[in-house]
Amino acid sequence: MMKTPVRTRRIWTVAPLLCGLLMAACVAQSLSGPQGGAARRRTTGPPPATLAPPKFDAATDLVIFPDENVELLCGPQLKAGSARNPYKWFDRVQLARGHALGEQFPAVAPRKLTGTVTTRQGSRTVEGSGTRFTSEVDPNGPAPLFNGHLRVKDAGGTFRDMTVTSVESDTRLFLQSPWPHPPAADAEADTSYYDPSSTSWNHDRYYDTAYYDLALVQYINYYRTGDPAFLAYARKTADSWWSSPYIDHGTVTSGPNNLPPRSMAYAGLMLRALDGRPEMWDYLHRQARATFDEWVGRRVANKTIYYDMREDGFAQLYAVLLAKVLPDSYDAYPQGTLAEPSGRVTDGAAKRAALLRDTTRAALDFFGRLQRPDGSWRWDVDIEGTSLVATEQPFMVGLYLESVVALDRITADPAVKASLRSQLVRSVRHLYAQAYRGTETVADMPQYKWRGMWYFWGGGTRQDPTLYERGRGAGEMASKGEVGMISQVRHLNSTVHHAFGYAYAVTGDEELLRMGEDVFDASYGERVDGIRGQADTGRGKDYAMSFRASGRYLAWRLSGPTGREAAGGPSEGAPPLTTEAGPDELIAAAFSLALGLSKSQSPGELQIKGLLDQTQAARQAFSARARDYAAPEAVLSELDAALGQVRTALVAARAGAGPSDDTARQRVEWAAARLKRANERVRRR
Repeated sequence: MMKTPVRTRRIWTVAPLLCGLLMAACVAQSLSGPQGGAARRRTTGPPPATLAPPKFDAATDLVIFPDENVELLCGPQLKAGSARNPYKWFDRVQLARGHALGEQFPAVAPRKLTGTVTTRQGSRTVEGSGTRFTSEVDPNGPAPLFNGHLRVKDAGGTFRDMTVTSVESDTRLFLQSPWPHPPAADAEADTSYYDPSSTSWNHDRYYDTAYYDLALVQYINYYRTGDPAFLAYARKTADSWWSSPYIDHGTVTSGPNNLPPRSMAYAGLMLRALDGRPEMWDYLHRQARATFDEWVGRRVANKTIYYDMREDGFAQLYAVLLAKVLPDSYDAYPQGTLAEPSGRVTDGAAKRAALLRDTTRAALDFFGRLQRPDGSWRWDVDIEGTSLVATEQPFMVGLYLESVVALDRITADPAVKASLRSQLVRSVRHLYAQAYRGTETVADMPQYKWRGMWYFWGGGTRQDPTLYERGRGAGEMASKGEVGMISQVRHLNSTVHHAFGYAYAVTGDEELLRMGEDVFDASYGERVDGIRGQADTGRGKDYAMSFRASGRYLAWRLSGPTGREAAGGPSEGAPPLTTEAGPDELIAAAFSLALGLSKSQSPGELQIKGLLDQTQAARQAFSARARDYAAPEAVLSELDAALGQVRTALVAARAGAGPSDDTARQRVEWAAARLKRANERVRRR
């Protein structure tokens, strides 16, 4: 795919992938990991809990998660190998590459070593002062990048490469061969290594592999399969990331190693905190809170998106997730988890409430306000010396939509749900109609369509503000006769699949399913041309980007009556709402949604719940402005009657009645009739 542009950061600059200046991560401590970190961790209170193993619903093949927090973080998932998944390649690659990357990811990652070292010419012994060799050097890590590499800076400032064969203690290790150089006293050392065969630094490979939250994907793999190997990979990956110089056991809060939101990979750490590492909660909350405040909270009144949607979206996402999963109480580690806890945090519920309040405000008053009438978001940003103006990057929008879905699932406010679903539906319709190159022929390989998202869409540059109005790529992106370029373009779909699935699940609109099937097949399918995205390249970043959220689509696509197969044609569903929709628009939208669901043979529980939320939002909005309308009592009466019918339909759907029981659909039909009458009676004074 196109190379991710280098961007000039306003705060928290980080560039290890591009210039190799930062040293990557410290030791991983899985439950059976090396001595050192595990021995140093100190916690108070009862023994930490671990995650219960997965179960599977026999009727649907959906994963039954141990609790709603794990389900929110992983998303709903379909059992691997289920006959209900027509995309067999998706499962094969997710599991095969998951095993390979799980083995390749180091438990002890490259980094600048803590303390200083001393060497003697002709000796294999290296002595340390203030060092943590047992947890920062691994002679048995995966070759060739992570197995015992050591660099020591000599008196002249040159790094000398050696190989470690064993670690005796935190302050003594042994080299493979005697130190051949002049002695080095109190010298700086690191475990970085440049591999000529792959022309890459090991710290760059480490950072790149963790980028899209590999630990999260390995937890998803575990729950889709029940294979304990994936649980071990998930723990190893999360623990390694936790000990890296970007977090350093919960001590990094500023400076060049402090990561921007795009690189934090916090969802996997939240799962690890639920899975036996509760000492992570203190740092995760402090950092996610500070990140949200800096990138989003302070920007709510901005006239444009701040910097870009990827940074803002990830900052919003982690704050939303913690608004649900942060415990009521946990140990405080202001000095990091290698030190003793300083006490007990007991106001977790208040912290969750504050996060929910603030992320809700941001979702409505910042992101919702800045969504354009066509459903897009656009922003201004400088990339590689080029000033982009009013430009959207569709794959970044998909990352923000993860937070929209998560917030919709945890908020109880129907008006907030209506706004979030408005953003979601408008966005996916825009992405499919304008940003997706579904029918565009590859000029030099006319037997293929591009079937992928534009990298840039809308706007342009400061010099030419309309340069990308129809997308970037038409003039300069020939395939050169290779399907690899087509695969790169389709890889840009990988962050948006989940959004199509959830939009279908909450609206029941079969047209959204048809769109989702087209985009998902372009990335993982076998139905059209056999060209897919880049999930199977072997690169960790490609893999995690492809599987961090896409699997949720496979679960949500089954929520409607035609979920087993791609939808045929469009059907009536909920029209997109505007964030500032008035009571009459909300009533009309509720009627349209009810009408669409009434034509389904068996509307699902999630869809009926969506209708209930939208009808409640319409009723609440109308009641608040009833004085603006003629005969408001008649409208409210119809809305109340509709709500009664929808609630009865929801009870019937939850009861799991057989196919011959038409109660839920019939009640939705009656609700549609009431909403139609309410819609007809709405007249402003």
